[in-house]
Amino acid sequence: MTQAIRAFLATTALALTLAAPWAPAALAQVPAAQWSAVGPAGAVFRQTVIAPSTPSTTYAAGAVSGLFKSTNGGASWTRIDSGLPNRRVSALGVAVHSAQVVFVAIDGGFYRSANGGTSWEPANESLNDSAIQVIATHPTNGSVVFVGTRSGVFRSFDSGSTWTAASIGLTNTNVRALVFDPFAPQTLYAGTENGLFKTGNNGTSWTTAGAGLTDPDVRSLAIARSDSDTVYAGTLTGVFRSADAGASWSAAQAGLPPGTVLDLAVDPVDPNKALAVAGGLFATSNGGNSWTAVDLGPGRPGALFALDQVATQATRVLVVGASGVCRSEDGGASFVTSNGGLADSTVTAVGVAEGGSRLYAALESSGLWRSTDDGVTWSPVVGGLGTEALTSLLVDPTGEPTVYAASPGAGLWKSVDAGDHWTPIGPNNGGLARAVLAQGPRTLYAASSTGVFDSVDEGATWTPNTNGLTDPRVAHLAVDPAVTTRLYSATPAGLFVSTDGGGTWTTTSAALGTLDVRAVALDPANPLNVVLGSAAGTVFRSTDGGASWSTAATGLPGSAVADLLFDPQASAVVFAATAAGIYRSNDGGASFVPFATGWPAGLAATQLTIDAEGRHLVVATTGGGVYRYPLWVVFSDGFETGNAAAWSTVSP
Repeated sequence: MTQAIRAFLATTALALTLAAPWAPAALAQVPAAQWSAVGPAGAVFRQTVIAPSTPSTTYAAGAVSGLFKSTNGGASWTRIDSGLPNRRVSALGVAVHSAQVVFVAIDGGFYRSANGGTSWEPANESLNDSAIQVIATHPTNGSVVFVGTRSGVFRSFDSGSTWTAASIGLTNTNVRALVFDPFAPQTLYAGTENGLFKTGNNGTSWTTAGAGLTDPDVRSLAIARSDSDTVYAGTLTGVFRSADAGASWSAAQAGLPPGTVLDLAVDPVDPNKALAVAGGLFATSNGGNSWTAVDLGPGRPGALFALDQVATQATRVLVVGASGVCRSEDGGASFVTSNGGLADSTVTAVGVAEGGSRLYAALESSGLWRSTDDGVTWSPVVGGLGTEALTSLLVDPTGEPTVYAASPGAGLWKSVDAGDHWTPIGPNNGGLARAVLAQGPRTLYAASSTGVFDSVDEGATWTPNTNGLTDPRVAHLAVDPAVTTRLYSATPAGLFVSTDGGGTWTTTSAALGTLDVRAVALDPANPLNVVLGSAAGTVFRSTDGGASWSTAATGLPGSAVADLLFDPQASAVVFAATAAGIYRSNDGGASFVPFATGWPAGLAATQLTIDAEGRHLVVATTGGGVYRYPLWVVFSDGFETGNAAAWSTVSP
């Protein structure tokens, strides 16, 4: 505790003493601590559907983030997947007659809701394939649903209560796209990894419909509601267009970047106007003869995956991707970020500075985001860093605005202005297979798939240090704050220690047998207290710098330990990040209990850090954004005397 804080608390204690005798009842005013999501606003969405009957109701889902609903056109969102067995949504559909009838495919089957997601029931009878990739709902009959799976097409005429196979004539059964003709709903098109097919009898039989389709790997389909003879197909290499109901096709991709077209939407009034998701968002007004990029603005949702447009008018368009939703109310001419209620991003690295008010979160597929107001608002960090996937962030602990970032694809980067501008530094910038950062008082360490490097000039030059590392794939680094030449490397071959700044390494976990070590942490108050976590979900502790180890800790869930952290103000407290959430030990890592008040069930934690001044535990998650927990300061002695020097703190 700093002298300034002690002085403030001493003054406060004196004021309380003069005002009235202290009463234990005052402790009841301390709020109950619990986890809270602090963003960044967004989610990894891979599909979105605007309800045909009620365009103000919209659904969005992803294989990590789960299922959300909006009742105000996408302006704000609410989670609705609490009744589902898991959040891994692979396909989504809404019945034409009611916005409350929703169908989802998850890892494990097909589910439906009759009340807009308030409750769910399985609808898997006779549906022999659970690997559903696309759901198509009938344009006039809300009871008819088709699904495309990796083993063909299945159809239901009773809202999913029963299913029958409908794949006769499909020469390839890996169905990735499926769409009804809005004017002749007995007609459907099915896109597979090797061909486009059409049925005119509700799927009883299928015929090839791909003449001129030079790329048969079809990933998306869209039909013009104003002219159903006009069909667009997105493939692995671009867009194709048919003007004769699929009888013939021609390339329609000038202006599109090379690569997969993941989704398409056709203007409901003009069949020559369409939108395509192809890395970014692209628009055509001439039937695909040319495409132009659409600017979604600085809040664009990272890598884009899907879109939808109101079926009866050309105004509202929703685009979803790796960091949430963008919404247009003018047919795609302009967009705004639309992430109200969302805090469901997959965070690959997290950092904290300035007493907790400045937070950094590296998002999967959309780069680095920053908050300067305790997570209330977030903005993407540009300044040369781009949207590279980051695996490690290091904020200078001295309070200087220096931040380091590591990326497997783009190497190491440095900012000296809190993230406004970035410059690349070594080693091997642009080619790291893995990157982990750690810092001593004058030395920066970086680890990759080829070992550990150190720099004594803030990243200007680097020296490799792999002597003795039998497996150079370092997953975690820890530096002794008291003896800065002593550091630990967690590797698939065990835990290694160096006492000469990384010059040489020796194993320190041999007594534990073969152990894939994923995390290591040192007690700041006594760095000889070491804990390690493994891929098998075990935690071991040492009180002599790794010379000997205790038996495995109890109370953990058995899932891989992604990170470990000592509380700097209460060294008996150790936190563990696992795929099953956060666990806490109050005995130095000998035993653990769930640390779960307010933590969503099934949410995986990946990285831990503590804001030592603001006293918050900050956690990166897979699919849940950043979570934070207030570590309330409790005075355990000396309070009644007002002797600030005698006070000590414990974590809750």
